[in-house]
Amino acid sequence: MYLEHFGLKAKPFQISADPKFLWMGSKHKEALAILKYGIFDNRGFLLLSGDVGTGKTTLIHALTQDIGSDTVVATVPDPGLSLMDFYRYIAKSFGIKEPFETKQQFLEVFETFLLRNESLNKKVLLIIDEAQRLTSDLLEEIRLLSNIEKDYTKLLNIFFVGQNEFNDIILKQKNRPLRQRITINYNIDPLEQHEVMEYINFRLSVAGCEEPLFTGDAVREVFAFSEGYPRLINIVCDHALLTGFVQGVARITGSIVSECAEELRIHSVTPAPPPPEPAVWPPAAMPAPTVYPTPTPAPEKDRGLSSAQTMLVVIIGIMCFVAGLLVFSIRNRPVQPEAATTKETGKAAAVVASTSEEGTSPAAEASQTPLEDSPPVTAAVGIPANDKAAQPPVDQSPDTIPEPTVTTATMGADPDAAEAPWLKPAPKPAPVESVVETSNREKPAVDMALTTETLRVNFQMDSNELTPEGMQDLDRAAALLNARNDIQAKVTGYTDAVGNLHYNLKVSEFRANIVKIYLVGKGVNAERITSLGMGPANPIDSNDTLEGRRRNRRVEIEFESTRGQSLPD
Repeated sequence: MYLEHFGLKAKPFQISADPKFLWMGSKHKEALAILKYGIFDNRGFLLLSGDVGTGKTTLIHALTQDIGSDTVVATVPDPGLSLMDFYRYIAKSFGIKEPFETKQQFLEVFETFLLRNESLNKKVLLIIDEAQRLTSDLLEEIRLLSNIEKDYTKLLNIFFVGQNEFNDIILKQKNRPLRQRITINYNIDPLEQHEVMEYINFRLSVAGCEEPLFTGDAVREVFAFSEGYPRLINIVCDHALLTGFVQGVARITGSIVSECAEELRIHSVTPAPPPPEPAVWPPAAMPAPTVYPTPTPAPEKDRGLSSAQTMLVVIIGIMCFVAGLLVFSIRNRPVQPEAATTKETGKAAAVVASTSEEGTSPAAEASQTPLEDSPPVTAAVGIPANDKAAQPPVDQSPDTIPEPTVTTATMGADPDAAEAPWLKPAPKPAPVESVVETSNREKPAVDMALTTETLRVNFQMDSNELTPEGMQDLDRAAALLNARNDIQAKVTGYTDAVGNLHYNLKVSEFRANIVKIYLVGKGVNAERITSLGMGPANPIDSNDTLEGRRRNRRVEIEFESTRGQSLPD
């Protein structure tokens, strides 16, 4: 209806997911990169959680379109099924034709299906959407499916996608076995205000709008109504375009969005109870009882009855008045304020902001003070979530910013939430945009000279993004590995010596994983790549200068022959 008025070719704010309108913010790019890594590395159980309308389903569509044909994917949109119905839906989604009637027959058929795809070098991924609808019994059956393995190799990756309530479900005592197997967890937060503007302008440009239709005030009103949830952004923006068309305006202003937001809010229609009627003082006199005349009236007796009735009415009136005064005084008695009590809830710490040569943030200095009750990092690679000895407090160094990594749970941990605090929403790490290829470069020629040298990829300060030069070097490495199947790559991450040692080790490990993901995305088999982080070890230059620290922030790639002999020159 409003397309021609605003010069649009399509409706830009439809609620249904349309691939051409897919907008990937920093949060979605980061989640996509981490989940792809979990699938490529056969991590087993993965979890993506978030509030209603944060874009989880959109992220699933992007993931399934991006993982390639070497992965067989099946999605269960509604797991609220009985056990056998769940098995039948899985079999149908994976294209399994063999018949089965019992659980035992299904497990035999499903194991044959997994082994057949493993022989074809294909991965199998089962995505369960709306995971908060799963029962504890069905969760246990899903866990048992992951026990189908071959030579310590996972044959099935299971990806849970659910609302935040699913975290409470798997934290129950009866779900401990499944909770310990979740190796990657990511929580999607709503968009921030500047991301809302980027989201609106992107969808309008895809729909054919050349200039912004929403003013700055309008975007602020959209953010105030939607609180950053993409679904609510689509609803209020579509309503605003329709209202703007009716009013005949060329741009959407804040007043239009505010009007639409008020119309979209759902108000309660339950009638409120009527207020109590106010008391009337003095109360009305009680009606006198009816006196029927007698054949022989006695004037003296009638006068006596009339006086008694009058006295009774007066007495009742006085009693009601006194009772009313008592009720009124009780209701209006001033409430004596209780003594305020305070309870110590934590330790106060004064944080002094200071900056180093590379720009140490106040949060980085504050994080170097261990907090005894602080939860572990939400995604730390290879560190058990319940091993306090292996989890020193996370500190931020001037060289880096917080990194999302992978947590591996351990067996035999304490129950309840203390065993898996990493299931809480993770801190906001830096976007890993370098994993997604953003430009089309020509395929480089195979450079055999790399076999005799160590390839170094440097990282900028406070960044985990690969530089264009680094991606060119990695393209050369990928071309060599794809051409020579007898070569393996050892990827080692290093940092400078500034900051906390434990945190630098985690940063170097994460950057090494970024390089590994990039090479895997170029077609290199993940089993031919080993990655580790060494932190500030083996510096190639002095850490006393900016240039020296820049050179030490690197990832080194060494090539080794699998034939047990040195590589030829």
